[in-house]
Amino acid sequence: MEYDVIIAACVFLTLAVFGNLLLRCIVNPITVFCTVWGVILLAYSFHAYGLYYASSLSLSLIVVGVSLFFFGAVVAMILFRRNSNSHGRITVIDENAAGMNYTVMLLLNIISFAFLIGFGLSAIRDLLSGSDFYYIHKMYNDEEGMIAGSKTYRNMITWFVWPLLDASLAAMAASILCDKENTSKKKKLFIILTLLNLALFIIISGKRLRLLNVVMFFIAVFYLQGRRVKLKGRTKLAIAVGLVATLWAFNYISVGRGTQSIVRSLYVYLVGCVPHLSSKLSGTVNPKGLTSVYGFFQPILIIVNSVFHSSTLNSIRNSMSDLAAYTQVRTTIGPGMTFNAFLTPFYFFYLDGGVIGNVVLSFLFGFFSMGVYYYHIKKRSYQSLLLYLLVFFSLYMSMVRIQFFQMRYVLSFAYTFLFFIKPKVKIVFQKGRFQDHVNAFNGEHRFDMRR
Repeated sequence: MEYDVIIAACVFLTLAVFGNLLLRCIVNPITVFCTVWGVILLAYSFHAYGLYYASSLSLSLIVVGVSLFFFGAVVAMILFRRNSNSHGRITVIDENAAGMNYTVMLLLNIISFAFLIGFGLSAIRDLLSGSDFYYIHKMYNDEEGMIAGSKTYRNMITWFVWPLLDASLAAMAASILCDKENTSKKKKLFIILTLLNLALFIIISGKRLRLLNVVMFFIAVFYLQGRRVKLKGRTKLAIAVGLVATLWAFNYISVGRGTQSIVRSLYVYLVGCVPHLSSKLSGTVNPKGLTSVYGFFQPILIIVNSVFHSSTLNSIRNSMSDLAAYTQVRTTIGPGMTFNAFLTPFYFFYLDGGVIGNVVLSFLFGFFSMGVYYYHIKKRSYQSLLLYLLVFFSLYMSMVRIQFFQMRYVLSFAYTFLFFIKPKVKIVFQKGRFQDHVNAFNGEHRFDMRR
């Protein structure tokens, strides 16, 4: 055992408890992030199944990164709580908050369903004919696969289907637990289509962790609502059945992809990032400068480069593509255990500025996360809730990467804003008055003309 790692884990778990006591909400950024990394380091220290030891550099990056995240979050809490009467403790949706636009949400999910259904049915036929999920994963996810080799398919998944699904899962949790008074058909259809799109996406991609998103989003909304959620018996039954189905599906897909032990698989998924980070750091690592936020720049680079064909922009894109490919190279992290992709945020922070970059960017990550949390406290709206749920996702999945490295994560925020679009012009005739309501995000202007 590595007792210094155990001590660090205990300190982080103590900070998690401190965050919960201070903010009275278990899903605040401090509690979530420190709990995740306290558990990861504690589990790693046992080196179960022969898990390899990590380098001192990788462990130092993690310990320093989590510590600076905490300090960044505390600074944000001190600054933002001055503008909040609740002191960070009231996160319940305001009764007068503007609702979600189910028409837009439904339309976007219909388009996504129309795209996925053909591929999903084809994948199901392959499974029924004897193929396993490993074969399906190669076909639909690896570029050498027959389907994934299509540029149109990859673009639709990256630009539309995947980010829309993440935004829709967050909206679905808020819709079921917060917007209970709305019983419209559009809301019900939106929920059904979101679940169908989730099922189809998992079938063709094998992305089991999207099932975890469903569970975590519901937990987050439940606690952000102050555990005041009161559900009907049928809704409780549906959620219970959904949870059981989620666990069964995770197990079924894991077995289909060759996983022999679910417990071992979960352990490796949780702590494999530590030795994997160590392995990737020992390779050729060149500072990139903007990897941590590349997801913001990637769509701009793609659009601008398609017009101007700049060699400089091409060089940046190729550099980032090489980095993404490098993170996907499978590495041995223990006897019979290979791992890829999961590299923690601190790997990207280190790429952007070395040890100093890890210090500064970890601090900013904590500051940003707590800032979004307090933005929800101030607004207490559906939009602020969904924005925090996406940040919450980046916190509990921080063993993977800094999510802003990927364009699809950034686009999920864009689709969330689309969920709240209102008609700009609405003409209403009422009692001899002509009313021109010009609705915009910042307010409403009304012009009345008497006859």
